[in-house]
Amino acid sequence: MFIQLNFFSQYLDMNTAVTVLLPDPASGTPEGRFDPAPRYPTVYLLHGAQSDHTAFTRFTNVERYAQKYGFAVVMPEGQNSYYADMAHGPAFFSYLSKELPAAMEAVFPLSPRRADRFAAGYSMGGRGAFLLALTCPDRFCAAASLSGSLDTDALIEKARRPGEEAFYRRLSDVFGDLSRVHGGRWDVCALMKKCAANPAALPQLYL
Repeated sequence: MFIQLNFFSQYLDMNTAVTVLLPDPASGTPEGRFDPAPRYPTVYLLHGAQSDHTAFTRFTNVERYAQKYGFAVVMPEGQNSYYADMAHGPAFFSYLSKELPAAMEAVFPLSPRRADRFAAGYSMGGRGAFLLALTCPDRFCAAASLSGSLDTDALIEKARRPGEEAFYRRLSDVFGDLSRVHGGRWDVCALMKKCAANPAALPQLYL
């Protein structure tokens, strides 16, 4: 099943879009195929910067994989937020980590178990997936970062180069004072170092 929905997010204080994939039951009676009892393992799949929630369904085979392996996929809209609670914009991380799973698990037959929740993404989305895994290890059992923009210092260094004024403004909207980001809440490398002190509590990570 391919589902596109819109709902009002209190964390974002606006309507937002989500694309959801659910396995289409292939057997059973017409009315019995859609028994809500199965609770599917779920991948929260995050798009990259300058993209949107439709990217994976337009450019990958994710719908076929979801059907083949029997998992649900939730693809939220993240704008250019770097999946942080923006200094000058909506609280995307709070939405992604708290409100979105609660909403999706209330509406769709998704498993609420930690062992059945996964996060993944590419570029900016790979960063968001690791932010979820490192910040909420009690709620996600694994995360994958594909070409993830994990090095916050490198992002800020790029933004300070001549000709990158638009990128600098974008990062400033996300993080605020860029001189104070290093070592803070949205510094993924710093989070990795902090979490490395207790690796047994971490989700599985694929980089």
